[in-house]
Amino acid sequence: MSFLNDIKIYGVVAIVVGALAVLMAVYGMIDQGASARTIAPAIPGIMIIFVGFLAYTGKTRVKRTAVANFLLFVGIGIFVAACLGVYGENLALMVGVIAGLIAAYVGFMLYKNRKLDNIWWILLVVVFLLLIIFDILSAFDQDHGKLSGILRAVSYLLHIVLYVYIMYFLFSDEVKRKFN
Repeated sequence: MSFLNDIKIYGVVAIVVGALAVLMAVYGMIDQGASARTIAPAIPGIMIIFVGFLAYTGKTRVKRTAVANFLLFVGIGIFVAACLGVYGENLALMVGVIAGLIAAYVGFMLYKNRKLDNIWWILLVVVFLLLIIFDILSAFDQDHGKLSGILRAVSYLLHIVLYVYIMYFLFSDEVKRKFN
């Protein structure tokens, strides 16, 4: 599967996903007015663009680093967005903060080339599998008559491609070796 082995293509997908997230945040600001709830979703998008740029320009050459960068930077972006209250209710805010910190921790440990327990690998596989399922269901549950509905549907479909890349990277020997 040379398509999934190409980290440059992964970088392009990440850049497009991140740019679409930023575009949707701008659309939300225009539609609903600028506030922390409309601006904060752009933060993970900007982080995804950064991760994609690293992969596309060749700064990320191995799958372990691609997974590490994605988890580290997107985890930080989710944490910041959660702290700004973008996820609304207290439970969702706490889940966003905890998920962001855990993702950033695992990403940092992978980036530093440290060994992690196998449970972290299993957790990552389960989380990304659930994200793929959620995005498949969400992509077809939109009001496609509005621009925002079309953007969300396209965003979900592109997220699926991005998550398939991460899952493929997780199953590579290079990444699996970093988990006991």
